[in-house]
Amino acid sequence: MAYDALKIQEMLYRLIPVTRGLGIEVSRYGGGLLELSAPLEANHNHQNTAFGGSLYCVAIAAAWGILHLWFDARPMQGSIIVQDGAMDYLKPVTGDFVARCLLPDSSTMARLEKTLSRHDRARVAVSSTVYLGEEPVAEFRGRFVLLKEA
Repeated sequence: MAYDALKIQEMLYRLIPVTRGLGIEVSRYGGGLLELSAPLEANHNHQNTAFGGSLYCVAIAAAWGILHLWFDARPMQGSIIVQDGAMDYLKPVTGDFVARCLLPDSSTMARLEKTLSRHDRARVAVSSTVYLGEEPVAEFRGRFVLLKEA
């Protein structure tokens, strides 16, 4: 299925409703990259910087989203579950921000697909980075489990 930014955004809003409340928009998609933007206005804390939980949600939504788009392009169907995740907060976020996630390298994804075909489940590590402008301000690392429908 071909996806444009609006279709991806609608998919996120439908499958992960909190993304709508966070004001997430799809800024860019292509070449194995998914970039989600979010406004500070909907995600600020009492110090008028981005709330750490919002940063985490946007970063994990980018990681989950890139995996969902990869999975959706395959003939198999299934679900994606976050197994674990960690976030490093590097600097306060004082404005609108973006989370960028690159799909893991092709050999990792080929192994993932092979494992899914054989065992109906596979794990993969995915990371995303949150930026204020072009400056990295937070880094997410997570492990996801993909389950193939029988």
